[in-house]
Amino acid sequence: MIHAAHGIVHGVTDVKIIDLWHRAAQSYETVVPYFEVMGERMVELAALQPGERVLDIACGKGASLIPAARAVGPAGVAVGIDIVSQMAEIAREALQAAGLTHAEARVMDGEDMSFLDDSFDVALCGAGLAFVGMRPGLTEIARVLRPGGRMLASAPTGGGPQWNFFSELVSRFGLAPIPLDIPSSEQMDELFEEAGLRDRVVHHESFHVDFPDEEAWWSWAWSHGQRWFLEQLSPQDAEAFKQAAFEHLRGFKTAEGIPLDQGYMVVSAIAH
Repeated sequence: MIHAAHGIVHGVTDVKIIDLWHRAAQSYETVVPYFEVMGERMVELAALQPGERVLDIACGKGASLIPAARAVGPAGVAVGIDIVSQMAEIAREALQAAGLTHAEARVMDGEDMSFLDDSFDVALCGAGLAFVGMRPGLTEIARVLRPGGRMLASAPTGGGPQWNFFSELVSRFGLAPIPLDIPSSEQMDELFEEAGLRDRVVHHESFHVDFPDEEAWWSWAWSHGQRWFLEQLSPQDAEAFKQAAFEHLRGFKTAEGIPLDQGYMVVSAIAH
């Protein structure tokens, strides 16, 4: 059992970002497998052992939490947290459906976690550390990990030059950037060191997925962080943005669909 140390506080996480994910929750990860691919690979790299205690921060619908719970087995403990209540509820239902009774999902802010120090052997964060807040997030991860505990976090790194059209359209339509906390590589080293997370290793990974057609991609764009930009558009501009995007997509569409070769990285470190 994992015990709480203090009450849940939402810290400095941007309310607009939280609301965004509330609106995206129902369609999140329903179009093509994306975050679950990264989640399963991160769990493989974590080399989880039966009986270990694992925490998944910004767990979403359970892309990392479910394979992590399976890896540690009934002798272990798997806890997922997400500040978005709808995400935590969906993850909870998925755990129950999978019969993973030793796992749970809670509503909690990754910047101010209500766990005692040294509560976990492993902490995971799948494509969510920038949303949590890098400095407070890393500090909290180091606090709840036992000395020698492992931390792994993933982040998308790009889908190839043919996908640059989205950022070009964002610029053309004058859309405000999403307020993410993304430090440089040098700053990342400093932040990890300050938090007490050392021996940092970066694993570069990739996977392939095909969107069935342009409409499937459009639905997918609304199901995750890109929704931030699309919600800024008026109905007229949204249609213009959509048609411009579809024109680009048709330029590299194949018989199998619209290909995405998604690059991502998994960063690992050890708590000291």
